[in-house]
Amino acid sequence: MSALAVYRVLIVDDTPAIHEDFRKVFTTATTVEQSLDATADALFGDDAGAAPPTAEFVVDSAMQGREGADLLRRSVEENRPYALAFVDMRMPPGWDGLETIQNLWKIDPRLQVVICTAHSDHSWHDINRVLGHSDSLIVLKKPFGHVEARQIAHAFAQKWTLGRENEKRLAELNALVEERTKQVVIAEERFSTAFRANPAAQSLIALDPFEVLEVNPEFTRQFGFSLEDIKHENPETFRRGLDPGRWRALIGRLLAGQPVDEHPFVFERGTGDLRELRCSARLVQLHGRPCSLWIMRDVTEHNRLEAQLRQAQKMDAVGQLAAGVAHDFNNILTAIQTYSSLILSGDAPMEDLVQVQDAASRASALTRQLLLFSSRQLSQREPVNVAQAFGNIMEMLRRLLPERLGLDWRAEERLPHILADITNLEQVVMNLVINARDATVGHGVITVSIDTAVLAQPLLNRHPKARAGKFVRLSVGDTGSGMPAEVMAKIFEPFFTTKESGKGTGLGLSTVYGIVDQHEGWVEVASEVGQGTTFKIYFPALEGSDAMPAALPSAAAAGEGLAPAGIGKRLLIVEDDGTVRSASARIARAAGYQVTVAEDGFDALQAWREAEQRFDIVFSDVEMPNGMSGVDLARQLRRDRPDVKIILTTGYSGRLLNGAADGLKDLPVLGKPFTRGEFLAKLAEENPVAAKA
Repeated sequence: MSALAVYRVLIVDDTPAIHEDFRKVFTTATTVEQSLDATADALFGDDAGAAPPTAEFVVDSAMQGREGADLLRRSVEENRPYALAFVDMRMPPGWDGLETIQNLWKIDPRLQVVICTAHSDHSWHDINRVLGHSDSLIVLKKPFGHVEARQIAHAFAQKWTLGRENEKRLAELNALVEERTKQVVIAEERFSTAFRANPAAQSLIALDPFEVLEVNPEFTRQFGFSLEDIKHENPETFRRGLDPGRWRALIGRLLAGQPVDEHPFVFERGTGDLRELRCSARLVQLHGRPCSLWIMRDVTEHNRLEAQLRQAQKMDAVGQLAAGVAHDFNNILTAIQTYSSLILSGDAPMEDLVQVQDAASRASALTRQLLLFSSRQLSQREPVNVAQAFGNIMEMLRRLLPERLGLDWRAEERLPHILADITNLEQVVMNLVINARDATVGHGVITVSIDTAVLAQPLLNRHPKARAGKFVRLSVGDTGSGMPAEVMAKIFEPFFTTKESGKGTGLGLSTVYGIVDQHEGWVEVASEVGQGTTFKIYFPALEGSDAMPAALPSAAAAGEGLAPAGIGKRLLIVEDDGTVRSASARIARAAGYQVTVAEDGFDALQAWREAEQRFDIVFSDVEMPNGMSGVDLARQLRRDRPDVKIILTTGYSGRLLNGAADGLKDLPVLGKPFTRGEFLAKLAEENPVAAKA
């Protein structure tokens, strides 16, 4: 007669009565079981009586999850593991059932678990989501019958026993595999033959301890070293050109069983010259010793040719960019020169000045586009009413279109705001409209619309950056020629253009892409040949902005009509360019400011120290000669007078980014080129330092 199997059972429940119920289930035969046995005797005869018990259960109890985890940990340490646990779902104030099970499985992943609950706390889907799918888990609804609980315990206990036996068997099989692996030694001769005949350079290196075991003839031919030359080398000399940290990392990867593929390596040949390699390696066991098999490709010539190709492509791209920029700038300069000559001759109406100013604006826009493309444009974001911002430039956009093209402008009445740089947004819509204009031959319509888009999960792979949420959607569509798929795949690449030489820089759409990406949005394009093209741009809506008032007119627009506001205020202008310095001083004096000018930072410091009265405002260029930038000047002036109002001006300067870390983040910046109105508006703005005080 076989001995009874004894299983340990852990009960985790905060109700004492439940523990008592489980003890009755597992320590005494239930009335139901006795009744079933009696019925079996009556039906089948033989006075067999009840079937002898096949298992015995030892029950331990815990009132909370942490207590249960402590009992389980102790049982594992004492090699007296529990076969299964019955866990209540609700056990305030400690862990709930799911958290308890997570911690129990961390201690013993083999533990079989029965969730006991009287409530629909979690669906089976939720339980699987938290705990993961497991065949060691079942749910038992309260109240439950004694027979039901005992049957589950028997089944799970037997499953637990089979699992342990399988693990033992698997360990035995692993040992057998290891034993048979040793027999692979008889194949070493075949390996040696293939190793030596391989046309790629190979080496066999023991890792612990390090030893070069073999190199093939191709290795010797390529690198000038025979096995005798290098077999006594150590890791520090053999690595040749690879820093020690990277070498140790490679060895660590191999010892961990991970492959090394196409790793760049520099090797010093016997002749003294360096060769660029791509190395792949695998861990192999030879007589129980960890070794590595290396295959090395000499890519020195390949890399040299590749570098030449990249340089040629770069020069071609620069040439294409230069041609496009030169074309656009020469057109702008031609307009400025011709209209200026007419004005100077006195034989031109005053409206010609508008043409000069418009050409200057186009030059500014082209410069800004180049800076945006190179990610060097200064960006100042603020809440923007997109409909109003774009509505303000619709008339200008209409002037860009020939009479054969119509412009259909639509905007949803109540749009949320977005956090954006309004100048960048204008650049986006202008580039898209110009692109649509150039793509439309003959009569047609360009449609610009703005609406609210609420996207929900799941999104249909529409774009890698698409996500759920509320967005402001800008759509620009045309009735032009459309694009084939091969062109659509390249439209956002820098310098790519389908226009004839000299008709574009190829930066328009790449600039759009860059701006939208900086604003955490994305661009979707739909186009068919002969059916036109539609660009849809999604900008994340500013949370809680639905009820915000319409954006106020920009400071530039407000500044155009400013009355003299500088009366009684002293202004120090620091600018190394004489023309800009003179023009700025004239505009400021006309507005009532008392102006002092300086040519560089040192000249400005001298004027600051010698002034009989304090300056109210300092307006300084960032990039200046003689070793002191506008940021350096601002830092010194702030140390002398922390509340002084300082305004910086620049076309671009990386120094502003450095200054932000030195307490100068609040400095207002006026980008070049600027208009009279923009200049006066910036001077009239409230001092941010004084506002904080």
